Amino acid sequence: MPLQESLHALEIGGGKKWIQASTMLMCYLGLTLLYFVTQFHGFNQPEAMDCAQLGRQMSRGDGYTTKFIRPSQLAQMASLTPDGKVNALVQPEIMHAPLYPMVLGLVFQVAGTEFNQTPSKMMADMSYPPERPIVIFNLLCLFLTGTILYVLALRIFDSRVAFVAAGAYVVCDLIWQFAISGISTSLVMLFVTGMLACLNEALLANESENGKGVLAWMVVSAGCLGLAILTRLMLLWMVPPFLGFIFFNFRHRLIVPIIGTVMLVVAVAPWLYRNYTVSGSVVGGNLTWTMEDGSGKFSAERSYTYTPEVAWARSNHRKVIFGTKYMFMHGFELLGASAIVLMFAVSFFHPFKRSRARWLRVFVLVSALFMVLGTSVVRAQCDPLEDWNNLVLLWPGFAIFGAAFFYVLLERLDLQMVIARYGVIALFLLICALPMMVTLMPPRPSPYQYPPYFPPMIRTVSQMMKTDEVIMSDMPWATAWYGDRVSLWMPHDIKEFYSINDSQHVISGLLLTPISWSWPLMEIDRGEADWAPMIRRQTLPRGFPLDAYTALPPNRNEYTFFSDRMRWREDMKEAK
Repeated sequence: MPLQESLHALEIGGGKKWIQASTMLMCYLGLTLLYFVTQFHGFNQPEAMDCAQLGRQMSRGDGYTTKFIRPSQLAQMASLTPDGKVNALVQPEIMHAPLYPMVLGLVFQVAGTEFNQTPSKMMADMSYPPERPIVIFNLLCLFLTGTILYVLALRIFDSRVAFVAAGAYVVCDLIWQFAISGISTSLVMLFVTGMLACLNEALLANESENGKGVLAWMVVSAGCLGLAILTRLMLLWMVPPFLGFIFFNFRHRLIVPIIGTVMLVVAVAPWLYRNYTVSGSVVGGNLTWTMEDGSGKFSAERSYTYTPEVAWARSNHRKVIFGTKYMFMHGFELLGASAIVLMFAVSFFHPFKRSRARWLRVFVLVSALFMVLGTSVVRAQCDPLEDWNNLVLLWPGFAIFGAAFFYVLLERLDLQMVIARYGVIALFLLICALPMMVTLMPPRPSPYQYPPYFPPMIRTVSQMMKTDEVIMSDMPWATAWYGDRVSLWMPHDIKEFYSINDSQHVISGLLLTPISWSWPLMEIDRGEADWAPMIRRQTLPRGFPLDAYTALPPNRNEYTFFSDRMRWREDMKEAK
């Protein structure tokens, strides 16, 4: 091919699309590298560490077992045994859905992850190396979600809307924060976006005369929702709007929604049955959700007197009302404070011409309302960067219809100059990118997520314990992940400590961290009255078995380790 024809193909022909796609991909990879290098400094979310240690258990071939032990879990499992005793060292996981830990276990195996890191190496690396493959996997999920979002917007509207929607997604700081947090949000968002794309394809096929492909797309969409539920059980709240949507839009082909429902049941039922056989409840230990007091400070998972009946009895309408109010007041923050979300909210003043666009928009809204209700039942309030923030899972849907309404407003401006139109689009994306721009500005975050997490010290203390011993802590997810030891969440009162210590398994150590002593003294005295003297380093409770203790770095001795003997001296002797 002559040089002139080649250049013409690059400028006007199919080569132009490849150049644009390559440029966008290089920009994305550059942003990924920048964000990873400057913003990732270890995990800061309990769910991330909990799922990581579950993945490690699976990669080792130990099955779906956990080293993070909740007092409520011990009580629930003990109620199923004749003698009321359980093996605390081998506990099945009944809190988390299995898919994300299973995927992490596979990621660990593929990456050849080495978990036996020494504290000195962790200090030198300023990170815990096994966390990096998890973040890389979540960044891959972020990229795949953005790709599906672009294609979905292109199929519903056009390339202009697809570009703005994908652009707003890429510059949303909260999306990137979730990707480097280590929690399952990036994977769940991928499944939810895939479900929306498959529903759109099913509607498109339904509009054709022969309806070819409707059934296949319905099965895949139900499968995507099933995978989302197997990743996060809170997605069960999306089942009612999903069933309502498919039975209404495919009511003339009733076999389609019926098969979709069957597919959803087939995907989820085996896991719910496993939970029932293991724990006596189809949702495992998650009935403790309803016992939250709304503030997040009281956790029913720390109660050894937990029973399922008490869990439902303590659920009250006041928490639901307060939680719903909180979600509406902080919804913009929970969605990353992106301007495109506001565009979605006002898009309902405009009737889109395509009926499938209107119905998909309604589906996204109804699903969001169910998410608000479900989260309010579980937790009255949550931070934007928590696994309780389920609104963000619908962010791609918000972005697509928000971008479409943005172009409706842009057309009404009737700008004749092309450069002026591009200027307005660039300004809008710049406004969407403001939170990310502020995040990337100096100063950079400190190494590790400290306070309260300082992995080298957590590992040092945990390694003082033997593999058949149990350590108790106010951050057991961290001692389970960084220390690789069976870790019990510190109960609310000392009576429950004695009950567990005497009837289930002897507790050989207790690690108190800034999580406890950073609370105001009034909250410590009221909420943790039994532990208050120890938290304030005054006196030990009378007869307390862990009577050897020492303050530990970093900084101003912010960790305190209690044990049945002076294990730190034993380690020093071995080192000599």
